[in-house]
Amino acid sequence: MAQMRMEILIAAPVDKVYDFVANVENHPRYADFVERLDITSPYRLGLGVTFNQYLHLGGETVAVPSQVIELVPLQKVVWTSPHRGYVMPVTYLFESTGQGTRVTHMAEAPWYDDPGEQSGWLEDNRRELENLKRLLEQAG
Repeated sequence: MAQMRMEILIAAPVDKVYDFVANVENHPRYADFVERLDITSPYRLGLGVTFNQYLHLGGETVAVPSQVIELVPLQKVVWTSPHRGYVMPVTYLFESTGQGTRVTHMAEAPWYDDPGEQSGWLEDNRRELENLKRLLEQAG
């Protein structure tokens, strides 16, 4: 099964980048393929938070229930997004560098094995990381 993996360097401290991504309500702000996100758990932050993401896919909006399954402070955020019969792990890794924070974004799914689908998802996620960089660097 193919894995999508990409990195970006953000000129911002690791705590700021981690906190922004760990708050899943921010995801639509940098992932332009997410129309909106609704928290479905009784709490809004932390391990176990559940949420519905409404994704633009193939000209329609698809609700994808998701859950934060791993948080390692200042290092890692993982949530699952069941879609098309597969529970896709979505991972963000954070590493402090002399220039800011290196963010590694990974997702694994069977549809990444199809070159046509893979290119579209890669483009979506490339934009996602670029938007994240722009938002966090503009915020100072």
